Amino acid sequence: MVKLPIIADRPRQDDLLPCFPRSNMSPATHLTQQMNALCTSDGFIFAPDLTVWCLPAPGDATPPQHALLIEPHYEYRYFAEQKGCSWNERNTNFQRFAGNTRELFFRAKGGMIHYAGTYKCLSLSRLSGEEYRRLPLGVQKYLLSKVLTTKLSTPLLAASLIQDSFEKGVILPLCLGLQCVGFNHELYRLMLNVQKGSVPKKSAPVPIAIPANGSKGVPNPNKRKSSEQGGSNKKAKAT
Repeated sequence: MVKLPIIADRPRQDDLLPCFPRSNMSPATHLTQQMNALCTSDGFIFAPDLTVWCLPAPGDATPPQHALLIEPHYEYRYFAEQKGCSWNERNTNFQRFAGNTRELFFRAKGGMIHYAGTYKCLSLSRLSGEEYRRLPLGVQKYLLSKVLTTKLSTPLLAASLIQDSFEKGVILPLCLGLQCVGFNHELYRLMLNVQKGSVPKKSAPVPIAIPANGSKGVPNPNKRKSSEQGGSNKKAKAT
């Protein structure tokens, strides 16, 4: 993936601005009709926990643009009717995207949703054990969570063996290549403008009128002082 050509007019990864607010929802909840019309006919991809960016080799200044989408093929779960655990084939949704061209969205560390560009989905071979070990730790944990869907009911030995099988390449995750083939600047600008407009502006503080001394409901410190002095004089005369 790192040998694929880069898109010259795509902003650098660190320069991409958030298009949608921090949310656990899909970009579909934020995309307007006008935005959808600017997307490719195949739609978009948003799988933040399964998307891994392809970093350049050491010494290579090529900015990262391409990515991989990784998901397990099977799950090992507990079935009450069988009173035990067994392997079950998962519904691997993203593999059917192979050959599509879609807009890619991702979630940054702060939780904001970013637009990455237009991507072609490539069918790739499964990951090897070495490639799995090079994945970010968070992605490894997420893959295991999708395999061990009923971890509390799974024997500890079985869970340990499954994790070891991933690392040794016995269990091979499915892999979909995401090649950046363009960047829709019109869509990007539209999303940024909507995002800016959705941020509420800080309203100016409303001035509060302060009543003058002696007004009703506001004690007059001078008056209170004179009354206190008068009271003390009367007390002195009484003695």
